[in-house]
Amino acid sequence: MEENERFLFVAGRLCLDFVNTEVLQAGQRVSLLSTGEDLLAWLGSAKLPPSALSAPLKEGLILRGALRSLAEALSQGQVAPHGTVAVINDVLQRSPGFSRIEPVAGEPGRYAEQTIASVTEPVHLLAPIARDAAALLCHGDPSLVRQCENPQCILFFYDTTKNHGRRWCRMTACGNRAKAAAHYRRVKDRAPHA
Repeated sequence: MEENERFLFVAGRLCLDFVNTEVLQAGQRVSLLSTGEDLLAWLGSAKLPPSALSAPLKEGLILRGALRSLAEALSQGQVAPHGTVAVINDVLQRSPGFSRIEPVAGEPGRYAEQTIASVTEPVHLLAPIARDAAALLCHGDPSLVRQCENPQCILFFYDTTKNHGRRWCRMTACGNRAKAAAHYRRVKDRAPHA
């Protein structure tokens, strides 16, 4: 992802990328979703199907808050908060759709389950995010949800590295800052003291 892009997609899970629409700027939490148009822009950037419906900003912010609570709990080795599960289930039960099996392109004999949704109400736009959160809880490994180790960062990610040793939201940002700070400390410690 380019540094100048509006939204970050570094988490490896749609639901965590949605949480990451709240960032720290100059030490203050800032929402990248201030308007319905912002939410529609994020949904488009996430490559979700376009819609002529207005964005459900209020419901989106409620879902994001619940998913942040979920990410915080899982990253600390705790179970999913009951209220978070209730919010996810509310979005899921309000979203019409059905599942079907589709062949995986380029892989004969392999199939994947696809959810076909009918988007007729604004809240239906949030269904893919809620479905990803449900898949994380039901089929993923919640222990792989991590928060960036930079104390000045509030982003989350799903650690799919081979040894599960990912520490930073992005190596190009927080990882490089940590490496530079460690290098500075080493150089400073080796310098002769006057």
